[in-house]
Amino acid sequence: KDKNTLIRFICPSCFEVTLEEGILLKIIIEFELYVLSFDLDDTRFVIPSGTKKKPFMTTELRHYKALTKSLQRATYMKVDGLRQAMMQRRTQFLSKLSSKVLLCKDVIKATMDKEERTLLFFGSIEQSVEICGENVYNSTTTDEKLTAFCNEEINFLGCCQALNEGKNIPNVDQSIIVGETTTVYEELE
Repeated sequence: KDKNTLIRFICPSCFEVTLEEGILLKIIIEFELYVLSFDLDDTRFVIPSGTKKKPFMTTELRHYKALTKSLQRATYMKVDGLRQAMMQRRTQFLSKLSSKVLLCKDVIKATMDKEERTLLFFGSIEQSVEICGENVYNSTTTDEKLTAFCNEEINFLGCCQALNEGKNIPNVDQSIIVGETTTVYEELE
């Protein structure tokens, strides 16, 4: 919020264009957006949970429900910052789900034969390496793979919090956003 206010104060926008105007001006290419929804896994016990004294493994769905209950308690307690901290904890959990990685692998398999240039955005460096191997660009790498992708030497590039505004990535056929999550889930009673 403060960053946006500061940016508007220091360098206000000279003009704004709608998406349609941007397409007509060839600033933006036409695109289609698909949202792939999936259920949280409730069969594999792969999520560490519990306390240090009593740790146990649980499923994605059960852990999500526990985080939601904690968020609800934090909301009722009205302790400064606790609700925000619990919300952030749940969001971080959702951005790094292993089931999202499996879904991403399925999407990549379905498009591999088309040799489409694919830019992937992940919630963690580990996710990007698991999917893209060495073809990653993040805070721990150099610009070598980004340059190779821009020069069309490689067709896949996985990113994790590294491509900021102002980077021009030419000739991308598709982008897959694995890191962000919007939840549509019936809140617990």
